[in-house]
Amino acid sequence: MSENFDAIENVFGENTIFEINSEADIMKSSTFLNIIDEICTESLSAIENEIDNVFSNESIELQKIKNSTDNSIVYEIKSLIAEHSELVWKNKKIRFRLIVEASEDSRNFISESPLDDIRQEITKKSEEESI
Repeated sequence: MSENFDAIENVFGENTIFEINSEADIMKSSTFLNIIDEICTESLSAIENEIDNVFSNESIELQKIKNSTDNSIVYEIKSLIAEHSELVWKNKKIRFRLIVEASEDSRNFISESPLDDIRQEITKKSEEESI
């Protein structure tokens, strides 16, 4: 199996169709990617809530800077650092980032599936378009 992981959107193209759990359940990649995006959003929200709960009663102050578009939350924290024999406050940033990646199996695994008709139809259309 290939271990070259890439962004999930790059591995599953727009025309990908998934067989889910049984022969009757299929899902388009756009629907699948929307579900993954919702999971990421909910997970980041849970992380943010946990950070707020943990640090609300502590003497460490994490200041939320922003929610980023790359599935991340950025916080700023002040740290006391020895610099040239004196102590100075420095601002540091902490980013909590959620990354979902996928990898394609390098072996061509083709088995009989209820999706074979669809696969054959797509293959046939692709071949006709390339002629």
